[in-house]
Amino acid sequence: MYDSTDPADDIAVNRTIGCRRIHIGPRHLARAETIDYYFGGPFRLRDNLAMSADEHRRIVTLLGLVQRAVDESGPFIEAEGLPRDVFDPQNQWTIMLQDGGINRSIYLPFRQPGEASVGSTMRPRDAYNNLNWTRILSPFSGYYLAYLDRLDQGGLFPQPYPHDVLERIWSDVLPDDLPDIMESHLDHHQRLAHVPEQHFLAIRNMPSDLVVGALPRGGEVGLMIDGRVVNPDTLRVQGRINAMYSGGLIGLLREKAERTGRRIRVLEIGPGHGGLARALSGIFRDRIEYMMVDLPPMIHYAAVYLSLAGIDVDVAAPRRLPDTGASHWLVPNYLLPHLADDLPPFDLVINTMSMNEMSAAQVHYYATLIHRLLAPDGVFYEENAVGLGGHVDCRAEFQKLFRFRRHIRSFHVAAGLGQPFVWSVNYIPRIFDRWDWSLP
Repeated sequence: MYDSTDPADDIAVNRTIGCRRIHIGPRHLARAETIDYYFGGPFRLRDNLAMSADEHRRIVTLLGLVQRAVDESGPFIEAEGLPRDVFDPQNQWTIMLQDGGINRSIYLPFRQPGEASVGSTMRPRDAYNNLNWTRILSPFSGYYLAYLDRLDQGGLFPQPYPHDVLERIWSDVLPDDLPDIMESHLDHHQRLAHVPEQHFLAIRNMPSDLVVGALPRGGEVGLMIDGRVVNPDTLRVQGRINAMYSGGLIGLLREKAERTGRRIRVLEIGPGHGGLARALSGIFRDRIEYMMVDLPPMIHYAAVYLSLAGIDVDVAAPRRLPDTGASHWLVPNYLLPHLADDLPPFDLVINTMSMNEMSAAQVHYYATLIHRLLAPDGVFYEENAVGLGGHVDCRAEFQKLFRFRRHIRSFHVAAGLGQPFVWSVNYIPRIFDRWDWSLP
């Protein structure tokens, strides 16, 4: 078993082991130059598999629906009399979103006084580089692949680029020579040196079919470990899969799919770039239906990423509802009141680190909706620790609606990073009768 405190290093005495289950001591993990030898080295932007011309055309067509959802949001909300304090961006998202897109200034926390700001509008949706390297533009977890560092107070390194280079990176279209720029200014070994130890801790005692990696395309950057691309974003997703495994959710859903012979139904509120959706879709393959709800401009990123992953994804818009047979749907938030009466009950509802960023009115709306849409034996999985002053304590609202809850904790696997909880309306033995389903 991997042990981060073990001073031994088996590879040093047996070079044929490769990067299988091995003991690697901290004294070696701390040396960035060992990454190539032990794990196959950094997976750089230039190593990504390129998007084909057919994929580009298909994704551009899909993003036309995203643009329609964005353009029609205001008129639809007005015509339907929907409360704007629920369906317009609120709280932290009023800063994050400007002019229909992500405010680019959030990527420049180290910009010097007097330097020109980079614009705040959405980049061209049909530009090949922007789609081919979509992950460079979507640091939803706060980890920015173009810096290989966090954007917030958790950052470990200085901002790597001079201002003129930043201006090039944040022009409307990502520059063709971005791989060269990143390799000239980033020490990949140094900035990723912490990843191997965290990865092996994250997969400790996990079944091999539940180990997560990133796509080898779409603008991912990280380390190649055991044939998987790994970076801090995949570690975050791995923690959530671990929590679902330890908490009994994976087993519950597998049993239900086997018993009913139908696809399990999942609703995720705030899917980010689609990392967790892709991971769960890889676990359940053709036995899953997945609906994702987000603010209209945000569905752009999951649409691109999941399409590049080969997942059959479609986008809902006014007068175009989920009825085409696609297994995965992206739904702008303002369409939920129109759809809710016709949606089947969901076996699993997910929200991770976004409801705490909403307003109290939004939390109340979504909590009530989740309560209404859950199947009688369905579960609500969430990670919404209150980490910042502007965060809302959404669990106070959940307690009013859900009779049963459990804080998922495990000494056997690394279960979640944001205090994972599972909630239900009814008592579910598979969830509540055993403390840790990852134990033998």
